[in-house]
Amino acid sequence: MLALNRTHLVDPGLIFAGDKIYVPGTAIAQAEPSEGSPLVPPETYEPQSQEPTTTGFGAQTDDQSVTADETSSTSLDYAPVDETSSWSTSETELSAQETGPETGGADAQSGELERIIADYQVTDDPGGMVERYTADVVPGPLEQIALGVWNRVTGDDVSLTLDRPITAREAALLDDLGAGGFMALNDATQYARQAAVEQVGVGLEDGHGDAFRHALWNAFMTRDLGESFTASFTNAHEGVPGNPADKEAMDLYNNEVGRAIALSHPGASNEELAEWVMQALDEGQLLVIDAAGQLNWSDKVAWGATGYADDAPRQGVIDPAVPVNSH
Repeated sequence: MLALNRTHLVDPGLIFAGDKIYVPGTAIAQAEPSEGSPLVPPETYEPQSQEPTTTGFGAQTDDQSVTADETSSTSLDYAPVDETSSWSTSETELSAQETGPETGGADAQSGELERIIADYQVTDDPGGMVERYTADVVPGPLEQIALGVWNRVTGDDVSLTLDRPITAREAALLDDLGAGGFMALNDATQYARQAAVEQVGVGLEDGHGDAFRHALWNAFMTRDLGESFTASFTNAHEGVPGNPADKEAMDLYNNEVGRAIALSHPGASNEELAEWVMQALDEGQLLVIDAAGQLNWSDKVAWGATGYADDAPRQGVIDPAVPVNSH
């Protein structure tokens, strides 16, 4: 078996009768040349172009040219994409490339953040707040056993009561969730909070730790309780009167990115989801509050250099009472 290479193409006399030849990369044997007949070099192989993926999370843009360094790691874009909106990720990136950082790139990013602040606001819950919530469910025998085992193994006193205030809409959703779902939600909440402390450790309020926690919390709940419940519950969670607009937009946006991560990696473990969320944080796909108290991307502000949102609330555009349908 003779591998056809450049030398053979330049000097076909090096190929002798009886040789079996193949084009490298095809592993397909070519026909044997007849004696005395010159060998015609094969046509150059040109791979067929493939249409880029244009839907779903991690969609590619039309420009597929990358350098060797750019192919060394995998990067997914979890930014929510609205095909009817003017602030989709692809359009924003294209705008920045066309205008450049000195001729409008910064203005384009500022405009995108302002649109996020305007679009990611929840109306105040008309039902007000529930100061101390107790689930209106009776745990079944297996759930009672699970609660007892959980408390003994973890040392946590997990019950169906919350000692922190929640919105009336949150309470209604928890009632529909049942005891088992309540336990899963509690598990997601506790693990996300612990992971934020251990893996980020700074900016736990309005900073990188806060962004990581919200995204991971939503990723866990989406995997365990479904996207529809998670979106409805976390939207209702922000229906507290008086929330600063930047802070509310930050939380709602990061929540949505976390849900997208879970949908892109079904069945992922807690550790795997935490790794994907950390990558999103490092790559600037999450939002934080910078030292000036303004909304900014997570890769534009150093860890530990974030500030706190102190702006006024804005008019809500998301109604937490309207159920969110899953994709």
